Amino acid sequence: MSRKNILEPYTIFDAEEMTGTATITSPSTGIKYLDNIAIDLSWTGTPTGTFSVEGSLDGSTWNELGFGTSIAAAGAAGDHQIYINQAPFHYIRVQYTNASGDGALSGKLAAKMV
Repeated sequence: MSRKNILEPYTIFDAEEMTGTATITSPSTGIKYLDNIAIDLSWTGTPTGTFSVEGSLDGSTWNELGFGTSIAAAGAAGDHQIYINQAPFHYIRVQYTNASGDGALSGKLAAKMV
């Protein structure tokens, strides 16, 4: 009997300040043997900015994953869930770049093998 690899939900952002023109980057997460990734983001306040998800094969060179549309905080509290199926990377991270406003960003990441 084989076992599935899983990564239980863990905190990648813990009420991080979304102020000024700051960029907030989550820690990188190893996903080498994991196929499906779920990212849950929520924020308070009135931030305006964009989120990006980046993948890496070596943990040092990062490339943004394209989702066809921007993931954004649009000046009000909100949340967004990101689902990635069969990611080809060894590492993944989330980045938020604030343009204006302020708030607090919280987020969790979980992953599993198919």
